[in-house]
Amino acid sequence: MAADAPAATDPPLSLKQAIDEALKSNPGLKSAGHQNRAAEGDASATARGRWGGLNAVGSYSYLNDDQIIRPMSSELVANGLAGVPWDRSQAHYGVSYDLPLYLGGRLNNQIQIVRLEARKSADLLEGTRWQVRFNDWQPGAHPMQRTPDGCWTTRLELRHGSYRYLFLVDGQPVLDSRALGIVRTPNDRYEAASLLAVS
Repeated sequence: MAADAPAATDPPLSLKQAIDEALKSNPGLKSAGHQNRAAEGDASATARGRWGGLNAVGSYSYLNDDQIIRPMSSELVANGLAGVPWDRSQAHYGVSYDLPLYLGGRLNNQIQIVRLEARKSADLLEGTRWQVRFNDWQPGAHPMQRTPDGCWTTRLELRHGSYRYLFLVDGQPVLDSRALGIVRTPNDRYEAASLLAVS
């Protein structure tokens, strides 16, 4: 009787492959990417507003009584009212081009706002990428150790950039009073986080 062959298993992933897979399939990162592309599109569309807009216009009217189709003019009534075109059905169509000549700086302000929103969205996307690489806000991912003098420490290698972080004390989030600042977290788990800049 032949022994069953061992089941084939996928080879283990290297650290780089695991990080790439996490970055590719993380739903928060996908959402941030879509928001970034939408913000860039809004910025581009708002900037195009400087060049105005081309519009096609049209209307159709059906009236109870015959009306004059064209505006009155001396040339139109030169041969008397019998030569004037009358009709109940009237269609009007054309093309209009709106060019903003002066808006008191409103358009420039709108362009600056959407550019800042696009930059904010790009920063959020990059921050979310680092969050996925770092620990994805998983409690217990970087436990701290108590030193003999009563301090709590942990050691991490960080690249150049800014980082959001929290301390969890007995499961409750605590901000660092010595942090560079306080910022919002990119997820719904916590409202605020401490900010650390590494240069």
